[in-house]
Amino acid sequence: MDNTFETFEKEWQKLFDDIKVDFNPQVVLVLTLLRYRNVSVSKFRDCYDTPDPQFRLKFPSAKIKGMNDVMVTQVHQDKTSGELNEIFQIPLLPKDTFLVEIELYDVDELFDDLIGTISFDAIKIPRDEIVSKTFQFDSKGELDVQILKSKRTSPDFRHNLGLHNKERLYRRKRLPKVHRALTNLLDINFIKHAPKSIAETPVISLVGSGGGYRAVTGMCGAMEALKDAGLLDVITYFCGLSGSAWYISSAYALKGAKGDQQNEFHEGLRKRMENNVYKELINPFTLSMFKNYLKSTKKKFHQPYTMVDYFPGFLIGKELFGEKHLDLTLSDMEVYVQDGDVPLPLMVSLLVKSKKSAAAFSAYIEHSPFETNIPSYGIGVSPENFGSAWCAGYLVKKQPEVPLHFIVGITGCAFAILLNQYAKYGGEIQKELVEFIDKERIKGRFRHERPLTSDNLSASCAYEVRSPVANAASSASLTGSAMASIDIHSHVVEKLRIIAKDLGAWKLFTERKGRTGLIFNIALSLTSIQRRNLNPLKKIDHSIGEQQKEMLGAVGRENLKKTIPIHKKTISVADAGIWKNVPTDIVLRPQRTSDLLIVMDFTAYESDSNFNYNPVLAASTHALQTGLKFPHIDFEEVANLPPKEFHIFPSREYDCPTVIWFTLCNKKFKSLSDYKPRSTEKPRGKNKKFNDFPVHDKGTNYGTLNFQYENYHFDQLRELMYYNVSSHIEEIKMELVNAIKRKRQRLETMDFST
Repeated sequence: MDNTFETFEKEWQKLFDDIKVDFNPQVVLVLTLLRYRNVSVSKFRDCYDTPDPQFRLKFPSAKIKGMNDVMVTQVHQDKTSGELNEIFQIPLLPKDTFLVEIELYDVDELFDDLIGTISFDAIKIPRDEIVSKTFQFDSKGELDVQILKSKRTSPDFRHNLGLHNKERLYRRKRLPKVHRALTNLLDINFIKHAPKSIAETPVISLVGSGGGYRAVTGMCGAMEALKDAGLLDVITYFCGLSGSAWYISSAYALKGAKGDQQNEFHEGLRKRMENNVYKELINPFTLSMFKNYLKSTKKKFHQPYTMVDYFPGFLIGKELFGEKHLDLTLSDMEVYVQDGDVPLPLMVSLLVKSKKSAAAFSAYIEHSPFETNIPSYGIGVSPENFGSAWCAGYLVKKQPEVPLHFIVGITGCAFAILLNQYAKYGGEIQKELVEFIDKERIKGRFRHERPLTSDNLSASCAYEVRSPVANAASSASLTGSAMASIDIHSHVVEKLRIIAKDLGAWKLFTERKGRTGLIFNIALSLTSIQRRNLNPLKKIDHSIGEQQKEMLGAVGRENLKKTIPIHKKTISVADAGIWKNVPTDIVLRPQRTSDLLIVMDFTAYESDSNFNYNPVLAASTHALQTGLKFPHIDFEEVANLPPKEFHIFPSREYDCPTVIWFTLCNKKFKSLSDYKPRSTEKPRGKNKKFNDFPVHDKGTNYGTLNFQYENYHFDQLRELMYYNVSSHIEEIKMELVNAIKRKRQRLETMDFST
């Protein structure tokens, strides 16, 4: 292994490990219920109904918020004696007494019968000593327990701002393979610029946007183009939300992420996406399957659930994975990725509050096979414990790992959006940012139409910006700007706006309750919790231009006082696309040292002739707000760019990545007169060209709410993205060379001694 590479990785990660993350030590009571014996309701009743015992823990002198329903054992059907081996952890309060009650119940279909209760004072249990006890429920049963009370100085989750150790090990395995792939990829024109060592090998990250089935299909074409060009093997991270997260979860769950596995996986997707998901919503067989799943998992273990568990979670998971694979979990992927043969998958969801917009409060959640991480708070839990119950940083009760289709649900539940925000702004994007972008767009348009003066600029902006709703029909309207944040066409927004005018005060419009996924609150009673920038290093003010300073003056930096609600038993998780449709922040985190980003943007734009590029502008803005490095862009210029399938936003700094941005623009592809599709599907209609179709215009087959793709339409969109990417392979190679040069410069300038 390259010593320089090892040193760089070790010392760079140490910068983040050394940042102190506060935690309040707690005295924790660990109660292990081992076994029970001779449970009896009464001699008479036992003759015709053998007891179904269950033990329930209660803490009358403490307030473990809403945890009573999870402080229970499993029900043992028709057993009077048996093994339990169930563990409960209870943070103790500094009180004179801390009463623990254990109730024994006989569980029945209609009513549960209390058989008996025992109690003890946890304060009287000696510290750091395992105490074994046998409790008698009068003559109606016995319970063997082990009790350990100790002071704990660290939580049960990873509380650290650096990368997980498994991800660090993955990088050590992946980057040597990327180095070899780069050497093979760079042909005679570029070979002299190939990295001379593993340390010079750039970290290349692929990022996919939301877009439902449109994003899944477009990603198929993009991945095929990258594979055919030899670029798939040089990517280290593969990150996505919503539809792109659906592609990632299915590709890795079904082992279709490697080049030689890709074709079989894509053909399977193509076939399954022919099914009509909306018909499945009311299919009695599917409903019965879901009911059985709930009964055997979430209801059985008292885990929270909402409609998101069914749609999109269970239904989309069933279509993407196939019925036989619905029991797959995120941790099942670890074996597939741990050797570094494929890019590391990062699926993104968003922690939100029920009544606040994502712009007012939200936090990214990363889902990888190694860990589910909330980077703004330095909280990381194993995938196996993501659905478990927590209190004060400790695992109160371990629950089964949530299935992968639940991850599909929370990463893709775009209907969790606050409808009043959607009706006003087309999404939950920050209002001040939308107004700033509109102002820049108007400036650009006036600049081309007539000489720009302070007078006509002020007049135009006063008209266009002062009342965004009133000017919604304008091509420069706020809605037009904001559309990309939620990725649904503008006519839907217009209908919602009409409804919201009269019904905007209804809870349906002002709350998202029931429309998000729910998990137990990892931060419950965690009083020491502190929010940090996604770049937690102290110095976050790098070189920015006057326009960026003006933008930051308008929108402000990230508010670090926005914390997770620590007094609620559950937290809400939603599609991150309701806020920003392209999750560049996740791979821009400095811990991951990305040198080049390749973005696949499947956003639904206003029309095929009008792209507003808000995803680019939002990505740049939030990077500046949180101290992340993003290439300098001219807001006025980007806001007025015409539709194009490919853009490069070059880096000006050695520690800032260049961003390559692909879109679903059907312009050049459509103009080809002799394009021969790789599929066997024949063009429909006598004079219809295979490549002549709308993606964003009225009549498109690719609306975000369309969950059924015919093979022909699947092939059209896949071929479009294949063409858009494969047409620019040489430009990507050139940017790979530039990334290698920046990496060399970075190594030359790094001085960890300071």
